Amino acid sequence: MLCMLLTFAASGPVSGTPASAGPQSGGAVIRLSETTPDLRDPRLDGWKTEAFAEDAGAVLKAWKHEFADGPAESSRRRAAEGLIHVPVPEGLQRVRDTGSFTATRWTRALVGAEVGNRDDAEREDAERRDTERQDLGDLVALMRGPFQGHAHVLIKVTGVTPSEVPGAPWRTALLLEVGGHSAERGWHSTATGTADWQIAEGERGAPRLLDLTLDSFESTELRIPGGQLFEDVTATVLEGEPAWTEQLLVGQDRWARTIEERLGMGLYKHSGIAVGDANGDGLEDLYVAQPAGLPNLLLLKDARGGLHDVAAAAGVDWLDHTSSALLLDLDGDGDQDLAATVGGVLVVHENLGFQDGSEGGAPRFRARPPLTSQDTDLYGLSAADVDLDGDLDLYVTADFANKRRDESTTERARFDYVDANDGGRNVLWRNVGGLRFEDATAELGLDVNNQRHSLAATWRDLDRDGDIDLYVANDYGHNCLYRNRSELGERRVGPLFEECAESCGVEDRGSGMSIDVGDPNRDGELDLLVANMWSSAGRRVVPQKGFGAADSAAERDQFSRFAKGNTLFLASSGDSERYAEASRGANIERGRWAWGTPFIDLDGDGWEDMLVGNGYVTSHDTGDL
Repeated sequence: MLCMLLTFAASGPVSGTPASAGPQSGGAVIRLSETTPDLRDPRLDGWKTEAFAEDAGAVLKAWKHEFADGPAESSRRRAAEGLIHVPVPEGLQRVRDTGSFTATRWTRALVGAEVGNRDDAEREDAERRDTERQDLGDLVALMRGPFQGHAHVLIKVTGVTPSEVPGAPWRTALLLEVGGHSAERGWHSTATGTADWQIAEGERGAPRLLDLTLDSFESTELRIPGGQLFEDVTATVLEGEPAWTEQLLVGQDRWARTIEERLGMGLYKHSGIAVGDANGDGLEDLYVAQPAGLPNLLLLKDARGGLHDVAAAAGVDWLDHTSSALLLDLDGDGDQDLAATVGGVLVVHENLGFQDGSEGGAPRFRARPPLTSQDTDLYGLSAADVDLDGDLDLYVTADFANKRRDESTTERARFDYVDANDGGRNVLWRNVGGLRFEDATAELGLDVNNQRHSLAATWRDLDRDGDIDLYVANDYGHNCLYRNRSELGERRVGPLFEECAESCGVEDRGSGMSIDVGDPNRDGELDLLVANMWSSAGRRVVPQKGFGAADSAAERDQFSRFAKGNTLFLASSGDSERYAEASRGANIERGRWAWGTPFIDLDGDGWEDMLVGNGYVTSHDTGDL
């Protein structure tokens, strides 16, 4: 994951192309004349609420330099722009303090609960007493805390509510974040708020802030040298490795401009990595799948902790697009074989061990005949002993379906963004020994709801009955849970697996990117964590009546699910077949454009924490989707 993030994130301007040349996408410079309309302008569609949200956001973003570097003298004067209410110091609650780590939290909802039996006037007075009218400088001081130095700042309008009364204030929901690290501490604060505005007369003009009240505030302070839990050592461990400087640091948007299109490289294709001991020396190695046109890498770890590429010597430096890979023992001989989705097929590489004169201690792999399926947009790869015969079987997920040769679509369902069932077909390849595999998807019952644009899958004994179940994260709608029914033994009628996501309460109708299983509440049950997209723009835009993709409130609610973020399903105690969603209360939704969310105990306190790998294609175009 680290290698791929760097692949996307580290590109720079092309030699000879000025940085100010304008927005770029995939290397193409877009030059618009002053008279060319900006098609992103919501006013072109008469979308007044979204135009207002942009104008209000521009007013707030004018404050960014003060949040980034500390309050300026203008902060006091800016109090005249409107009332600002922030929590009084006594209202902030320290929820965790380990000496080096402190977390503080405040939520307005707690105040409302305490005064819920009072009338509206008394309730408003009680809530206001929990906050103070202050100026921008005090809000900046709250968000920056003890942090000194330049901070990263994010200010987003996440919702807009127009007034039903002409001339009355309009309201926006806000998100503010300030974070950074210095030599002695790390700091991150997040606040949500509500702002009332007097809208400008006419079509254009900045609205005037009347009142800004925080609804929640949370800060975390890390007091350790460097101010960060982790240190980036990528350059150190890859020092002297040409692939680091010549490939990984270049950036995929640059490669998309220089590698022939016919090879199949695309900015929106994805690649992953595999971790395992490829050469049997007891050290974990990395197999890095790369986009089409770039050779895959086999990075062996040496005793000093460095990594060096031996893919060519090992015979696994494929140039075809590779989306996923696994290092695992498929033939039971004690060494790590390699399975990878290469060029739209599944290829199993047998580990032959060391060869005489091998370069850099490289093992030698031999590719077996490829395993082909109906669809070639292969995405995720997972393994498990599904039939409990002592060897590992392979499960491959597919995103989009192949078109028929005659270009007809008579056998394909219509694409439905919120409930797609026209995607590629996932395949369960059963290991029959001797590195031979057969398609057992339909036989095992895994062909039900099997065209849902699947991105990832995980195998775990979720109901703790001794056999293994399967959860599949799907893009564009419903996820799938296949319960293993082998506990019925000889009396079992029908296929081994039964799809039960709806009845088990784990459909999660969003953009499922990945899935992990853990026990974050330590109740002895296995819970599900699904990575989804969180989008401030989506949360703001979709509920508005001007959102053209939805014709009703029910459809807008379905689309809103796609912007809500990560999902946590907690297993019900005493009922292994039912789950309850606990995402919002667990404070895990806002993981940005999340791709992976593994559970991991980062601080060694016995509780599983959550790590989120997120982001999107990085290029010279700074436009925010």
